[in-house]
Amino acid sequence: MINKDDAWGRRLLPETGRRRTITYAIDSDADVMATGIGSRFSGSSFALKMKDGKLLTIESPFIGRANVYNVLAAAAAAVALDVPGGAIVQGVAAARAVEGRLERVEEGQGFLCIVDYAHTPDALERLILTAREIIGETAPSHPSLGKGGQGEVVRSTPRIITVFGCGGNRDRGKRPVMGEIAGRLSDEVFITSDNPRNEDPREIIKEIKSGIINDHYFILPDRREAISAAIERASDGDIVILAGKGHEEYQEIRGTRFRFSDREVAREAILKKLGHKKGDA
Repeated sequence: MINKDDAWGRRLLPETGRRRTITYAIDSDADVMATGIGSRFSGSSFALKMKDGKLLTIESPFIGRANVYNVLAAAAAAVALDVPGGAIVQGVAAARAVEGRLERVEEGQGFLCIVDYAHTPDALERLILTAREIIGETAPSHPSLGKGGQGEVVRSTPRIITVFGCGGNRDRGKRPVMGEIAGRLSDEVFITSDNPRNEDPREIIKEIKSGIINDHYFILPDRREAISAAIERASDGDIVILAGKGHEEYQEIRGTRFRFSDREVAREAILKKLGHKKGDA
């Protein structure tokens, strides 16, 4: 199986020789293609087009263009094994997300909350761009928050609200780079702790902040507080991204691993937010 939209995939094609090769793509002519892609909070839908012209209607629980490619790769493998089209449709619909990878936290709220392991510049950029793809905007319309999140707030929806930090005792050079990416692509950013390890979280945050060239950010070193604050600010239609820790069930501080789960903290914050709404009704 080779992705024809990928430059490396196109380079590999001539080297496959007489081996049976099945290609897949979104933007190129291939044996297996996705057309009419629709993205929403609950997943993606598209028409899976086979080389013989047969169309399968795919309802995928996975969000984002990258996951469309993953489904295409799996479908191409199924085609190679002569799996019936109906089984492909059912298999995709029944699939479940990998923990900590574009994982949705759902408690009936009107906004999307995503937990993802993205902890490198490239991964963070792809993650936020996926969120922008879902809301149908390529660039943020930044609210006016004042320096460091102070001042009057002019709300605009839908928005991307990103919560992230950087690990301690690791590559310091990526910190301002990730700050720049988050600041440029998000409507609001909460800079917080990841796994500070033996470093001072405030110094890590300072290095992240140095890469942000605008003022639409908040600084909350306590990750629980940052997640709760981001969710509290979210309105219907927004996307809250919790990046960096994904599936991890701990936070490492000064050589000790404390129990901590982005998913659990987010779920608690969402339920609290929904409870307040019900009480106000």
